[in-house]
Amino acid sequence: MKFIYTLLAALLVSTAIAQPSKKTTPKQAPLDRSIVPQPGPAPKIQIGKATVNKLDNGMKVIVVENHKLPNVTYSLSLNLTPIAEGNKAGYISIAGDLLSAGTETKTKAQIDESIDFIGGSLSTSASSVSGSCLSKHSETLLGLMQDVLLHPSFPADELEKTRKQMISGLTSEKTDPNAVSDKIGNVVRYGVRHPYGEFVTENTLNNITREDLLGYYQTYFSPLAATLVIVGDVTPEQAFAQANKYFGAWTGNAVPVRTYPAPAELKANQVAFVAMPGAVQSVIDVTYAVPLNITSSDYLAATVLNNILGGSGFQTRLMQNLREDKAY
Repeated sequence: MKFIYTLLAALLVSTAIAQPSKKTTPKQAPLDRSIVPQPGPAPKIQIGKATVNKLDNGMKVIVVENHKLPNVTYSLSLNLTPIAEGNKAGYISIAGDLLSAGTETKTKAQIDESIDFIGGSLSTSASSVSGSCLSKHSETLLGLMQDVLLHPSFPADELEKTRKQMISGLTSEKTDPNAVSDKIGNVVRYGVRHPYGEFVTENTLNNITREDLLGYYQTYFSPLAATLVIVGDVTPEQAFAQANKYFGAWTGNAVPVRTYPAPAELKANQVAFVAMPGAVQSVIDVTYAVPLNITSSDYLAATVLNNILGGSGFQTRLMQNLREDKAY
């Protein structure tokens, strides 16, 4: 009986504790949805202090020390002007992709396995090599980045595999109104001979050879055009020592700087129409080439204006008018 009384007493205490409070919450004022909420304070952007140095081979190195997490990121990028590819459009992007598809001593599978083993990442493009990993594995990552950057082999079988994949992608683009509209818009704005007006076709892909990839690499991959940015759990002294150890022996010549005439100013409105029977939606682009670059005083204002009026996303005025007001 004593045990039963004790158990009942415990239950009564638990019930008492669980009783809801008698306090009442104040009533909130009704929400007036006709009033646009005021924006909150703008976030303060705090960028870490950068330490800048240059290696003897001309490569610029920027280090931002950040020990919040035990990882580090290495981003090597090339400062290049646009390059016209002509009847081999697509070879530059393929060269960037195949940079990490094999080296003189490693296959693509071996490179991928080495990166996976340390839980890191490694990516390449036509103008960059970047990787990230735990700081304790940084030497392993840098060794792989060095091998990929300095000794790419551009395997012929990987070129054929990439070529087939891109041709397959082009087949699906032919029925995509957005893809077709993008290509037509670029041609109308810049002209087919301008780097921004070119587009990849099955014929241009079939014209690409392994020698084209090697030629691009040998011409444009140079420390004189390169900047290495290192961010993460590393000191500037350690970072500069790593940069010199793995990339200090890299040599190269000055890369070509190419210029192109500005797009011709239109004398009157033009309409380019492409019929796509069976398309579920129509794509309409109102476009014009504006001489506005990132150094222009109006660049930021124009970017904000474009996003408000007709940029991507459902928050833009044009999209809201079409979807919410017109219900198209």
